[in-house]
Amino acid sequence: MDLHALQPRGLAVADAIARTGSVRAAATVLGLAPSAATVALADLEALVGLALFERLPRGMRPTAAGELVIAEARSQRQRLDRLASDLDALAGLRRGHVTIAAVEAVAESLLPEAILAFRARHAGVGFSTVILPAEQAAAAVADDRAEVGLVFNPPARAELQVLAARDEPLCALVAPNHPLASRASVRLVECLAYPLALPDRTSGVRPLMEAFLAGASQRLEPAIESSSFAVLIAFARSGQGVAFQILPGVAHAVADGAVLAIPLSDPALFRGRLEVLTRRGRALPLAAAEFATLLGDQVLNG
Repeated sequence: MDLHALQPRGLAVADAIARTGSVRAAATVLGLAPSAATVALADLEALVGLALFERLPRGMRPTAAGELVIAEARSQRQRLDRLASDLDALAGLRRGHVTIAAVEAVAESLLPEAILAFRARHAGVGFSTVILPAEQAAAAVADDRAEVGLVFNPPARAELQVLAARDEPLCALVAPNHPLASRASVRLVECLAYPLALPDRTSGVRPLMEAFLAGASQRLEPAIESSSFAVLIAFARSGQGVAFQILPGVAHAVADGAVLAIPLSDPALFRGRLEVLTRRGRALPLAAAEFATLLGDQVLNG
């Protein structure tokens, strides 16, 4: 068997299947058509001469041969990361590219500020930002689709390393003429008297609120539910009810006077965490490592 013929795409597909449990999910992670991922896996198994995965009723599990191939795929990726970092160092950060997975709450203020500050020092470095719900943003970092994550209340994952974090209170968002508008702070149960605009359960906000009410007689019953914060803030701006978000996500709307952000005084809701994430054990290219440090400093000092 000539293992020098191993193709990077086949190795990437095998690694992604091991992470996600299916060819279809792996194809989505890699941005491939499912048929292309199927062909790449078949070609790799034909080259190796052994089955790399067991096909189970609830997904695919690596065989012993698959574990060896996947370990090699990850080792190759780490070597390429180190090479990119070394080349960036030689170039003095005159070039490079950083991919960031972030939640919508930081897309208008905190994240652009960090990117602009970094590019003021290193104008040759480019950026890609992918705005995703909290769970998906964390998964993008764990699966190496992004080097850096900026996520509010991400789910705990062993693959992720928290570089920096800060408590970020959850705020109730209301129009200036809303009955709660004069309050300096408010409890969540007080907001339940009004129509609610809630993010869906893929966000970092919704699980935090539901966990707080677990075991209580009250329940979250949204008048409107959406994955788009623009839809939710429009509902609050109209004066029809209450939406919820952390302050960085509404900084511009608050500054314009379109809505008021009233901190929730419930201790558990006052301590949501905004975290800067990387994949544990990954040797980041120099541009990504330097940006992660800058972003972490900004989060800690913000």
